[in-house]
Amino acid sequence: MAVVAGVDACGPSWERKTELGVVIRRGALPFFIVAWSPEQRAPIVWQQRSTTSRNWSLAPSDANAEARELRLRRHRIGLALCGEAFSDAVRDGLVTSRPDLAVLPAHTAAGLRHWRALTYLRDAGVPALRAAHAKNGAQNVLWSGRGTVAPRAVQTVQCDDLWLEARIFDV
Repeated sequence: MAVVAGVDACGPSWERKTELGVVIRRGALPFFIVAWSPEQRAPIVWQQRSTTSRNWSLAPSDANAEARELRLRRHRIGLALCGEAFSDAVRDGLVTSRPDLAVLPAHTAAGLRHWRALTYLRDAGVPALRAAHAKNGAQNVLWSGRGTVAPRAVQTVQCDDLWLEARIFDV
């Protein structure tokens, strides 16, 4: 089993108080994932590179070109954090690297924002899973060549403001 956890190291109104372009150019967005699988000694921490289809090109080109991948036994899991899914460079990198599954850990999943990225990956032959880590009623779905796959099991645990939702999919 691999574990990927999204972390927002800021308050909910952070973006309204920040010059976003400057932060993206510096590679200093306060959004991260922590990823671990049994094949690793220590967890990997990756910082989000961009937030929208309008600002992904502000990120340093070497950052956008980095293929983020987690290995789980013989499987390769490609990762794109939330808004990175709107980056042409990141999506094309996932398609080129051909992981067994692409996972989009998302802060939120309101409206149609991620459907285009999920469809793009699916149509290119890369099954993609969106996993929202903001509790706002978002659907976590797996898109594969066979269409949308519903989870086989769902479990939610909540303690005050901290919550965990686990969904199990047949890939």
